[in-house]
Amino acid sequence: MASQNWARETRRSRLTTYKAFYGWALKFGRIDADPTVALAKVKPGDPNPRPVPERVYLEALVRADEDERLWIDLAAEHGLRRGEIAVIHSHDIVETLLGYDLVVHGKGDKTRDVPLTGAMARALLGRVEAQGRGYLFRGDEDGHVSARWLGKRINRLLDGDWTIHKLRHRAATRFWVAANGDPYVVADLMGWASLAMVRTYVRLPDDRKRRIVESASRVPSLV
Repeated sequence: MASQNWARETRRSRLTTYKAFYGWALKFGRIDADPTVALAKVKPGDPNPRPVPERVYLEALVRADEDERLWIDLAAEHGLRRGEIAVIHSHDIVETLLGYDLVVHGKGDKTRDVPLTGAMARALLGRVEAQGRGYLFRGDEDGHVSARWLGKRINRLLDGDWTIHKLRHRAATRFWVAANGDPYVVADLMGWASLAMVRTYVRLPDDRKRRIVESASRVPSLV
């Protein structure tokens, strides 16, 4: 662990994994001592949500092909992870009284229902009609595209160091604003068991602070 140049959250996640593994091994007699006991705890980092800016998002859509545009909006407007996008199946699109929902297959075999925008529902249903039932984005990984490959394609379309994961930050932030700050709705849509994740992903609107700074400036704002 000391030799790796990991981000703090990655280091915390790996340490949790190691502790769980060696705790299991000790409990069932596979080892005589837990080597992770002496490892120092890794404190969580301060939340630093970075939603993809609108310009970067829209420019990526212009450069994207048909598949990539769907992937971008499934992440940016529906909050899906790249792995959740890769495994979308035709039977995951469910008609409801108010439109269509997508059954999202998340981490830990957990599922959640995410309402589809009208535009996305039409696009996905059109895809099912054109290619038949089955995985919507087909590839060589058990019949669907690889999540890693999908992520790389989207990352190449985003300017700078922005990634598909930061499109989820965009979705969470916009959900938070549209929900008038209701963290329960945001957590439900994003597939989080803990409300603490809201602080990690949601960039709180700074419009009030911006107005104060602009009002106090000697130079009138041109924006």
